[in-house]
Amino acid sequence: MPTHAVTVPLYLEQDRPFIDITLTGPDGRTRTVRSWLDTGGGAMMVAETVARDLGLTWSDPLPENPAYAPVTIPGACVGDYPLDLTGARVVVQLGGPIAAGVRAEAFISGQVLARNHVIFDYPDRTFTIALPGALAPRGLAVPTPFAPGQCFPRMEVQIDGEPHGLLLDTGATCSMLSVTLLRTLMEKHPDWPRTTGAAGVANMIGAPDVNVPLMRVASIAAGDLCFGDLLVAGRGPGVFESYMSSMMTAPIVGALAGNALKQFRVEIDYANQTTYFEHLAGPDPGEMDLVGVILQAHPDGSFTLCGTARACGYTEGTVQPGDRLLAVDDHAVEGLSRPEVLALLRGVPGELRRLSVERGGVRVAVALPVVRML
Repeated sequence: MPTHAVTVPLYLEQDRPFIDITLTGPDGRTRTVRSWLDTGGGAMMVAETVARDLGLTWSDPLPENPAYAPVTIPGACVGDYPLDLTGARVVVQLGGPIAAGVRAEAFISGQVLARNHVIFDYPDRTFTIALPGALAPRGLAVPTPFAPGQCFPRMEVQIDGEPHGLLLDTGATCSMLSVTLLRTLMEKHPDWPRTTGAAGVANMIGAPDVNVPLMRVASIAAGDLCFGDLLVAGRGPGVFESYMSSMMTAPIVGALAGNALKQFRVEIDYANQTTYFEHLAGPDPGEMDLVGVILQAHPDGSFTLCGTARACGYTEGTVQPGDRLLAVDDHAVEGLSRPEVLALLRGVPGELRRLSVERGGVRVAVALPVVRML
């Protein structure tokens, strides 16, 4: 009898979801790999090391992005539930890891997830995948239509009383809005907390995060579903309005990501283009209590510091762009994931964290206090 549904552990790192899957090569070799689940991702990826271990072969790198190449489609299972990858976009990540600072050897895209019925139970730390129609959905229903072939779920929401579209994006750590909309909200609501510099959960990219605006939005609602006091990061004009909107059923201005979703059981009924939400956990009051340095992760497992968030109030020059982070409170950071380093930087406001950095070939000690950024 075929397996109609399976539930497996869900691992959260910086509010991103990961599961273990088993991949099988053409000669029967198998590997169990940690896989990043991204409803907003366009192609399934496997790391080159995994592809070689499985005996997969690939063609020339993609002209638009030579870091990737089309690869032989492997067999794939979540537990004993087989993933249907027939005709899916599958590429090998050439050279380095799937993403610097992310502990994953594969990436499962929305195109693959959309062939199933899936449940991200963030509070319970479980992931369920099932055949369409195999489960009876539960929770607050929100329409999430997606364009054929792209499979990016879109939510219609109200932000400050105005209708907007958002991408449902499990792959991102921090919810995002176009800077165009964010600047409008900042002008209308000078009392809403904001800063410049995407540290902590908003530190998703690296050096560009130094200039990213952050703000807490009082409410983002979809009918009776409400995300209150939500931290959002700004993204450049056109990222959502032009590029991502072209792949959606209607325009969007941002994305609803892990920092919003982690309080919920999120059930996506792709077949009926509906997502169900159950609010099962409270907010994390200390999510932005940290040393507000901005990290750049590198493929070799090292980290450099790009700067600090302005809200921290640190003395200028205490952290210098390009400082190589060696340790936090005597915990060496090389080879850790970005979430593991960020965890070392969190704490109770006022606590000191001792950072050891390499600057110009010299080891330098830097003591910085934990602050509540936003």
